[in-house]
Amino acid sequence: MMDLPSGALLARISRLLREHHAHGTLLVCVCSGVVLLAETGLIDGREVSTHRGYADHVADRYPEVRLDLTSRIIEYPDLVTAGGFMAWVDVGLLMVQRFLGESVREETAHFMLSENTGSEASDPGRFLPPLAHGDAAVRRAQQHAHLKDGLEVTLASMADAAKLGRRTLLRRFTKATGLTPIAYCRAVRMARARELLDAGDATQSEIAERLGYIDVNSFSRAFRKVQGVSPGAYRRQFGGAFAAEFGKEPGGGSRNVST
Repeated sequence: MMDLPSGALLARISRLLREHHAHGTLLVCVCSGVVLLAETGLIDGREVSTHRGYADHVADRYPEVRLDLTSRIIEYPDLVTAGGFMAWVDVGLLMVQRFLGESVREETAHFMLSENTGSEASDPGRFLPPLAHGDAAVRRAQQHAHLKDGLEVTLASMADAAKLGRRTLLRRFTKATGLTPIAYCRAVRMARARELLDAGDATQSEIAERLGYIDVNSFSRAFRKVQGVSPGAYRRQFGGAFAAEFGKEPGGGSRNVST
C-alpha cells in the first residue's frame, strides 16, 4: 500500500484543506485521500467512499466516518469521495461535467477511454479498461469488478450489478470489452498489482495475499506471464517515484502509516 502522511505533515495538510473548504473550495479525494479528509473532521457522520484497502485504517482511526465500500462515487455539494480501481477516471469525468457540461464530458470520455490511445498503446502490459463502448449495463458490471480489484467476483455478481441475466451479460460483456468477465477480472487484478508495485512499499507477499494468490510464487508467475518481468524487476524499474518525491517529511522524518 502507498504510504500515507502522518504527524505534523498530516496536521498541516488538514489545516490547509479546512481553510480552502471554508472559502468554498470543492474537495475531491480518491481512495487513500479519504484519510486526509477524515483528519479534517469534515466527513464525520457522512457516508464516504474509499478503496477497501484503506477501510480498516479509516474505521479504526476515524470511527465517526461512515464508509460505503459498495459505492464508486459519493457526492456532496462541498466534497466528493471515490474508491476502487481506476476511480480517478470517473472522478475526472465528473469534474469535467460539473464545470464544463455534459457535452464536453462525453467528448473527454471518448478521447480518454477509446482503445489504443496515448502511452497505453505503446505498453501492452498496461491494462486500460475499455469504457467507451456505450453499454451502460456492461459498465456497471465493470465498476463492480473495479470496486473489488477483480477479486472474488463471480459472473452472478456481475450480472446482478448490470441488472442482466448471466447469459446476456456474458454475450454483451464480451462484445463490449473484448474479454470474458473472468478474463477481465484477471486483468483488473493484475493492473491493481502494478499500482501497488508502482506507488507503495508493500512486500510481494503482502500484495499476493491482498490480491488472492495462493502464495508469492503464484503471484510472481502470473505477473511475469503478463508483464514479461518479475514483480521485483518491475518495481526496480518503475516503482518508488511517489516515495522518492513525497516519502520524507520536512526535517528528514519518514512517513510510516500502515494501512
